[in-house]
Amino acid sequence: MAQASGSNGLVSFRREQSFGVPDFPDVSGGGSSTISVAAAGPGATSIEVASATNFAIGDKIKVGDSRNLEYVEILSISSNVLTLHPNTRINYRHEIGEAVVEQSLAGFVKIGAITSYNLDGELQQFESGAIDGVRQGVQGVRSGNYVVNGNLTVEIATEGVGVFLAHALNAAYKSTGPAEPVTPAATTLANVAAIGDRTIEVAAFTNISVGDLLRIESGDNAEIVKVDAAWGGASTTVDIEQPVRQAHAGSSTVDEVITPFTHTIKRGSLPPGMSMLLHLSDIDSLALIRGAKINSLDLTLDPSGINTMNVSFLAQGAQMLQRDIFGTLTSVTHNPLVPWEAALKEGGSAIATVESMALNIENNISADRFTVGSRFIGAATEGKERTSGSIQYQYNDASLVKKAIEEVESSLNVKWTYTLDANHTLEIDLPRVKYGGSPHPALPDEGPITDTRSFTALRDATEQSDVKITILTTEYTLY
Repeated sequence: MAQASGSNGLVSFRREQSFGVPDFPDVSGGGSSTISVAAAGPGATSIEVASATNFAIGDKIKVGDSRNLEYVEILSISSNVLTLHPNTRINYRHEIGEAVVEQSLAGFVKIGAITSYNLDGELQQFESGAIDGVRQGVQGVRSGNYVVNGNLTVEIATEGVGVFLAHALNAAYKSTGPAEPVTPAATTLANVAAIGDRTIEVAAFTNISVGDLLRIESGDNAEIVKVDAAWGGASTTVDIEQPVRQAHAGSSTVDEVITPFTHTIKRGSLPPGMSMLLHLSDIDSLALIRGAKINSLDLTLDPSGINTMNVSFLAQGAQMLQRDIFGTLTSVTHNPLVPWEAALKEGGSAIATVESMALNIENNISADRFTVGSRFIGAATEGKERTSGSIQYQYNDASLVKKAIEEVESSLNVKWTYTLDANHTLEIDLPRVKYGGSPHPALPDEGPITDTRSFTALRDATEQSDVKITILTTEYTLY
């Protein structure tokens, strides 16, 4: 048997349509039924459904609902009994009447900058405490709730980093780009576009082609969609590659744009969640993590190495498989912070002597809300949001110390620029901060004196957020 190697591990993600439910589309004309006759329990390798019509060998199917859904593959069919591939057997209990639906499971996107991954989840167990005159061991153990949480270390890179920043702050980030200079498509929506729609209705399809990038609206609600190859090219119903991320009214503008794209993220309601796939490819072991929400994100700016951030998440549930049924991963470009340059401004002025900066974005999510009849959390409630950190700099004057003592507000801005092209920047802006720390720097035995100032970001009325992130990238969407 092969030994699993971390260097052969892969981590990928997919957006979710609701908490814990990936946005995999149902297969048009595919099988759709319910469990009948008997419930399916953990370890089951077959399911009897009310009707096996339109199901076929090799189909990938979703079993269950938002509480306990999981994905399996059909190995054979006899009457209404679906026999499952032995490496995708049932993990959880499914009752009579629960849905069994064929779905297209492709579309996971590889996260190219992961350097480590730690899954801390557990299956709780509850022991019997009955007194029965026997001392030699526990007489009964009940399997309890699934608690799923973990951490990822991510290199800050040209692409891919935006998915975490968007999931840590806001589902409705704004996206825009330069106008297409040659025969651009320019029309309006003929109907409303709802969150999750995989097509948009346009008034006219003149100059629209497969692969075009269309910006819906131009204000704070702007987003970019890509025309999918499934579109026939002669219809005002246009298929798009990724589902609509925000709601748009009918008659909203639709304009063609080109790279590079600018994405602006501020505080807001978090996305419903994301599904993550942990794949140990050399032994073909996978874990599907559902309903992952980012609880905190710690970013370090340090000239002594490649800059990274630590992402702490919690999730609704996890499914173990020994067979990859999720198709080929879509890769993203991974250029770490080499060669990048970072510039930091304090109070609007550049500081040339900063030695390091740490930033912490917190969501304080409560994830201990289990519901009766389910082994998984039913909700991940967002708590008090907070942005804080620290800055270490060479002590040339007392300006920051004075701001701390006198409680004077300031601002912090750090911007990374990729030096090999003009298409990639990452800027984090804290428009209002207050400093803390010692009333005077420490004095070393010898060498330069440095000072460390902690800071807390405050909500800015103009930006309506305590933090604003601007990403220039060749990705038309961050997730």
